[in-house]
Amino acid sequence: MSLDAASAPLSVNFRKLQSRYSSIVSSELRGNDPAFQQSLRDALSLCDLALLQVIQLNVFSKNEILDDVNTGDMKFLLLGFYRGEMLLRIVDQPPDHSKRIKVLELALAGLRGFIDDLERLEALPKLAKESWESLSSESVDAGTLRTQKIARVKAAKAAQQRMAALAQQLNSKEPDEDTDELEREHVVLLLETCCHTALDSIRSAEQELDMLQKIEKMKLPDGNLPAREVSKADQSDGGGLKMITLMPQTIQKMGDPRRDPKSRLSYATAMQQLHTGVIPGLYTLSVEEGMRDDEAQRALAEARRMEEASARAEARQIEEEEDEDNENARRKLIARDEYRENHTRGAGNRKNRS
Repeated sequence: MSLDAASAPLSVNFRKLQSRYSSIVSSELRGNDPAFQQSLRDALSLCDLALLQVIQLNVFSKNEILDDVNTGDMKFLLLGFYRGEMLLRIVDQPPDHSKRIKVLELALAGLRGFIDDLERLEALPKLAKESWESLSSESVDAGTLRTQKIARVKAAKAAQQRMAALAQQLNSKEPDEDTDELEREHVVLLLETCCHTALDSIRSAEQELDMLQKIEKMKLPDGNLPAREVSKADQSDGGGLKMITLMPQTIQKMGDPRRDPKSRLSYATAMQQLHTGVIPGLYTLSVEEGMRDDEAQRALAEARRMEEASARAEARQIEEEEDEDNENARRKLIARDEYRENHTRGAGNRKNRS
């Protein structure tokens, strides 16, 4: 952070931050590129300075709603969102789970704070409020979350289209014209689109944080993860009885059947051990346990297939709805042009002339 930024007004620092955030989001550099990570940290320092200025200037009051906030101050509500989104892009080299957990916690604090501020100001859109309540609930099902996400994607797209139209109107206005109403609507729509993005980021960050915390709990005192148990399939070099490897103590008691023909197991005993899975001195699963394990693996694989199919169906549904919206918009434009061609302005008045 430079001395110029520390002495600059809040509005100037916010414009610089907004520009840097846009360049970060649209950057083509890899996430772990040193230049990209350095630009992230510089932008985060500027964001922290702007947040400190907002607190020192008492920009927002606890007992006001969004209608009471000045149009020029509304954009500062985005600072928590920008901070959370940039923190999620921080990558440590080499990767460190404990550091990543702290970064995720800070990012979630910023994103949740952004949503809480909008809710306190009574500025949280209806669709976003429903999704926010669902994320806070432990009993919501995946189908509900998917339906809500589809609705929010459509709402965000409509808001972005309206923002583009407002931007054109603002650019066409004369410098001395009053544009406060247009600017206010533009900021409200920007808050809405960022709100939908924040909700998706919160859900993915919570899932990543939960996974990393579970990994940390599994670690041994020396910091390493417990060794994975090697299955019979990993040790086998063939099928059938070749998969069975006797423990050394078993061979000592029974003798090595490959060397001593007299010590070989009878056919009935070998078949009993093969079918039951119970072999003296050999730690393995019984047939029933193996069947249960296979059934559990098949269930997990089926669940993954269903989840992937659901994700593909969701993407197709969003694409079809977007195509339908575009087709409806095209039809409206055609109908409007045809109406104008068939109903020339002022044609009805000429009929009244004597």
